[in-house]
Amino acid sequence: MALPRRVYRQPVPAGPGRRPAPWSRHHRTVFAELIDGPLAHLPSGRFNANNAWLSCIAIAHNLTRAAPTLAGRPHHTARAATIRRHLINVAGRITRHAREVTIHLPERWPWQHNWRRLFTTAHAPPA
Repeated sequence: MALPRRVYRQPVPAGPGRRPAPWSRHHRTVFAELIDGPLAHLPSGRFNANNAWLSCIAIAHNLTRAAPTLAGRPHHTARAATIRRHLINVAGRITRHAREVTIHLPERWPWQHNWRRLFTTAHAPPA
């Protein structure tokens, strides 16, 4: 029985008139983020369960990658773990008073301006 031969796409070496593929580093980073994160926890051997999990992974990944675009420049090229640590997993306290909801964020928090820009852009009134 012959084993299948795997063909891996190699980037074109740099030289006169040739550039390496610009997508290669980006794709490796995206795959590494997904494999180290949610893809390591596929729930079962059942197709439907894994299909639902992969759909949730795709939605969460796209939202995580869209957040730094709205938040500002420092997080634009950050990895998913950094985005989660700086913008998503925020230690805040939610209070209600007189039918108003208030979020109390940490004082002297270095990413508060980026988080506030993301929040106001995501919750802006419809145009």
